[in-house]
Amino acid sequence: MNQSRGGGGRGRSGLQKREPTENERIPETAEREEMLLALMTGLEARRPEIEPILPNDVPWQRWMATLNQACRSNMELLDVYPPSLLNACVKAAYDGLPIDGKHAAIVWHYNSKAKRKEAQYFPMAFGLIQQILRGKMVTAIKPVVVYANEPFDYMEGTDSYLRHRPMPMETRGNPIACYTLATFPDGHVDFEVMFKGEIEDVQKESKSGWDSENSRSKGIWLRWPGEMWKKTVIRRHRKRLPVGIDNPIIDSEAVDEFPQFGT
Repeated sequence: MNQSRGGGGRGRSGLQKREPTENERIPETAEREEMLLALMTGLEARRPEIEPILPNDVPWQRWMATLNQACRSNMELLDVYPPSLLNACVKAAYDGLPIDGKHAAIVWHYNSKAKRKEAQYFPMAFGLIQQILRGKMVTAIKPVVVYANEPFDYMEGTDSYLRHRPMPMETRGNPIACYTLATFPDGHVDFEVMFKGEIEDVQKESKSGWDSENSRSKGIWLRWPGEMWKKTVIRRHRKRLPVGIDNPIIDSEAVDEFPQFGT
């Protein structure tokens, strides 16, 4: 929000200055510190519930320290409705993902009905991959977006193959498809391909995918389309990949975005 400088009365623009509303007001540093302390205290209170479900490679103290650092690196995260932030953090913990901007992140959206900023848990494609790799039944997964000007061909069946030659950003064109390559311990590689229309069909089923007229993207699909394309194909591929009996995958974002599917 642009504000004129100087004391009371009128600024250089000649417009009468006004006090910011409660929704526009930016909390002071001390207030944000209190919010951060309240968040960490709230999570500590739920430690008996959360710590047992964290994977071995994400111990409680490290998970908390990573969250603390993420909030301190972007204190605006603390400007949201506090219960929504606590809830977003708990979802990340249930997914076994640190909030570090690589595995998962916390983003915010404006709830027009409640007239407030609210936090939203956002797992990254890398985080969904790590969930699968923990089962040790798959050794690598690579999601790749395909663009219109890039040579791309694949074949299903007994002689299946996939060939794709990426092009520089300035010449590659618009995205047309996305695929994942999964490598198994014996070296075998399996792939999953989804074209733009298939991904958009999934997006339309998403709670925050399209506006009310189904005319354009909104929410996380508008802000991070590439990441959402990759996550969509990873989730499709995951349905037929071995993930390990002792490696339950919750995927809290999918539960929120597609409640009609029950997963």
